[in-house]
Amino acid sequence: MGRRKEKNTLEHYRDLPIGVLNRAGALTAGRSSVQTWWRGRKLVASIGIFSVSRELVRLNYQSQYRNGESIQQDYSVPITWTPCHMGGERPWFSCPDCCRRAGSLYLLPTTGRFTCRLCAGLNYASQQQSRANTLIDRAHKLRTLLGCSGGLFRPPLHELDKPRHMRCPTFWETLHQLNNLEQQVVAELSAGLNLPSL
Repeated sequence: MGRRKEKNTLEHYRDLPIGVLNRAGALTAGRSSVQTWWRGRKLVASIGIFSVSRELVRLNYQSQYRNGESIQQDYSVPITWTPCHMGGERPWFSCPDCCRRAGSLYLLPTTGRFTCRLCAGLNYASQQQSRANTLIDRAHKLRTLLGCSGGLFRPPLHELDKPRHMRCPTFWETLHQLNNLEQQVVAELSAGLNLPSL
């Protein structure tokens, strides 16, 4: 049983990731492009993007509210660039509301505008998981790394064989981490059921 949902999650909102736009060449000064969102084979939304300069893009689209009203949106969003460690530069949006640096902006249905996740009060779905679910996910990843497909606690740790591609010290360290995680899972689940831990 997870915690009560505290915030809406990013996964439920249309996002505008600047990295995707940069790789597509949409941030080149003077270039116009269109970002689209699909549900299966059906086009559900699109937005016009015009790169005014290296430091500014203009967003143009129509917002549709739940009551059927639509409003034409047309506003600018600043872009900042930071140097990368291995050379080159990385672009960031400056949030139109708070001016924070953001890798993605999210469309809010209430305002019809794009904003950063902090201004929107959004977080990731994984941040709303219970501690037990987070530990189970981590244990599952380690078991997958070891070539297991049986799920949590299956097969038992003493029956696991070292994968051919894995070095012995890595294998023993992974087993140790997995053992600790599975013990924590048992403790969390026992505490949630008010059972004495083993």
